Amino acid sequence: MALNLKNIAWDLFCIISIIGIWPRFIEPQILSINKKSITIPLPQELDGLKILHFSDLHFNNLVSKKRLMRIQKAINALDADILLFTGDWICQSKLDQPEILCSFLKGLIAPLGIYSILGNHDYQSYVTKNEEGNFDIERKNRLLIAKIFSKLFGKNQKRSGLVTKDAAAVPFLDSLIELLKTAGVKLLHNQSILIPYSGTYFNLVGLGDLWLDKADIHRGFKDYNKHYPGIAMVHNPDAFDQMQNCPMDIVLCGHTHGAQVNLPWLSNKFVGVENKKYKRGLMQLNGKWVHISRGLGSKILFRWFSTPEITLLTLRKSHGIAKT
Repeated sequence: MALNLKNIAWDLFCIISIIGIWPRFIEPQILSINKKSITIPLPQELDGLKILHFSDLHFNNLVSKKRLMRIQKAINALDADILLFTGDWICQSKLDQPEILCSFLKGLIAPLGIYSILGNHDYQSYVTKNEEGNFDIERKNRLLIAKIFSKLFGKNQKRSGLVTKDAAAVPFLDSLIELLKTAGVKLLHNQSILIPYSGTYFNLVGLGDLWLDKADIHRGFKDYNKHYPGIAMVHNPDAFDQMQNCPMDIVLCGHTHGAQVNLPWLSNKFVGVENKKYKRGLMQLNGKWVHISRGLGSKILFRWFSTPEITLLTLRKSHGIAKT
């Protein structure tokens, strides 16, 4: 009931304002299905490997079971070999209706399994920017409409990049960790594993969240086998600036929601990263492929020219020397 009261002012504003109907009630319910190919040096056995990248579900009481089933059906229809989720399963560290989320996850199908990392909403306390621009536990619970207008008309905060002691000390949300385990989702937290496929292997790396100072890159790549290609998952794409010399071929990220309000004069207020080029889509940076998902949900149900998405990435062998 409390959650509905916090959102009612924003909903009424969007209904009254005709221009708000599309970004509030229509675009957040759309699901875009994208298919892209990534060409890297590969052993022949990995040519054609299909990776489903999805992110930022932000599951809460406002996400309907019908919406989840639609996402589930779309993911399974793509017949991916492996499903990779890059953080923010839940919203503001609240695990609402866990049985519905668990059912959704158990219904996902992939021969190589489902792997996940955590985002800044997925720990025991929600970490965001405080008034000084530092990364800190959210301490104020303002009305949703106040948050929106603050983003729209407030000054751009300078980001110090500092993580407070309180944010760095936030532990795992045990109930979410247990739910993922029960649903068969394998959580990677600053670790690298080898996944067997068709007689060979590929590396999969999962890092902790940057805003909680939990992205331990050295530890995450400690067991990386350079004889095989690799994929790294990190929630916040700003972490890529610290990962450029790491041996992975592909980096998968989320967090930005594709800027969410993707209008020229507003997108930088919503993109949520320091390096504004890390907004959305597939790009090649310093010899690495980086894919930044627009995600499936958001804390604020409002999207403009940034529809929710799932992306099927198909690996293709380049003519370079493959890792063997």
